[in-house]
Amino acid sequence: MKFGDESFDGVAVFEVLEHVPFVEVGAILGKIQKIARSKLFVSIPYRHTAFEFIFKFPFVRTITKRDFLRTVFTIPLKFPGFQESGQHYWEIDSRSYSLQKVRSLFEKYFHIVIEKSLPLFSYQRFFVMDKKINSSIADQK
Repeated sequence: MKFGDESFDGVAVFEVLEHVPFVEVGAILGKIQKIARSKLFVSIPYRHTAFEFIFKFPFVRTITKRDFLRTVFTIPLKFPGFQESGQHYWEIDSRSYSLQKVRSLFEKYFHIVIEKSLPLFSYQRFFVMDKKINSSIADQK
């Protein structure tokens, strides 16, 4: 990336990182850390099969302080379309690229502030992160 250090207040990387081999993601995050002033927003496919139920009824907000109740049942079924498409090198899953493995990689460069799947989008994981300030970068300023 041919941008100067801290060229952008924040960087958004939605459904992109899975298109490069996982071993290269750390180097990409290092480059993003250099060009981002403070924030990184990421979404990555979460490869699983799930049944999601959302319940909304009168007074649900009064009872639960939420707009609805959400329940997700995840089943470890894998479908062959991922391998056959040839478009993704990896996705978050329960085996090869666990959520913890992905978090650990992100946390080398950024602090995870928010991590969640949105209602009706349990197949995507969203991250909002703050840039970590390396001591070497802080010493230069």
